[in-house]
Amino acid sequence: MIRILLTGAGGKMGQTVVQAAALDPEVKIVGLVDKEDKLEDHLAKEVDCIIDFSVHHFSPELVKRATSRSVPLVMGTTGHSPEELAEIKQAAQKIPIVLSPNFSLGINAMEFLVRIASLVLGKSYDKDVIDIHHNTKLDSPSGTAKRLLEVLVEAEEKGNEGLDQKAEKKPRNRLPQVHSIRAGTVVGVHTVMYCGPGEVIEITHRAENRFPFALGSLKAAKWIIGKAPALYSMRDVLGLDRITSVLAL
Repeated sequence: MIRILLTGAGGKMGQTVVQAAALDPEVKIVGLVDKEDKLEDHLAKEVDCIIDFSVHHFSPELVKRATSRSVPLVMGTTGHSPEELAEIKQAAQKIPIVLSPNFSLGINAMEFLVRIASLVLGKSYDKDVIDIHHNTKLDSPSGTAKRLLEVLVEAEEKGNEGLDQKAEKKPRNRLPQVHSIRAGTVVGVHTVMYCGPGEVIEITHRAENRFPFALGSLKAAKWIIGKAPALYSMRDVLGLDRITSVLAL
């Protein structure tokens, strides 16, 4: 039984994690931390891992407290400033941290597909990310959209060389962009669009509810127990980097 302390417990994602954990016999939520609660009081309990879906400006205190108690962190909070990210990376030298903008297994599989499509289609195709969320989402673009953009840019740097070492480098049309829409109650829709000569290819992930993100965070919490201090991602949790390496992507 993995004992989990949940921060950001009063938010939509926090409430979903509580529901998902109640259905999983391998985990137990032993503490709920929200805006008015003191983190230190809850860390006095026996805790195996912290799952965080709070707000980015809480992260410095969170990593400081987690480091002092040597408690692994699974962080789903997005919108961090460069300074906040630097503190997270520094803490990861002392404790294991899984930091991911999206814990959905589907989104992480989508990253893999985007990488392959980018290499196959090459630089002559225009590429864009479309990011749609509910009108109360705080950050724009979403952390997931930023990550998909990173994957596109990384693949752009390789061009077609990953598939054919003799292939000539094709001219770049323009840099990929992110287009964000905040409307209604949409949980989350991410699309990577490739526009080329006479054709359009779209890779889309639609979240029908928040359970995929909650289930992924619990999977990460189980995985991180016993890991060495480092900054990990869901790609590490799912072993996607090993697959990418084997395929030379």
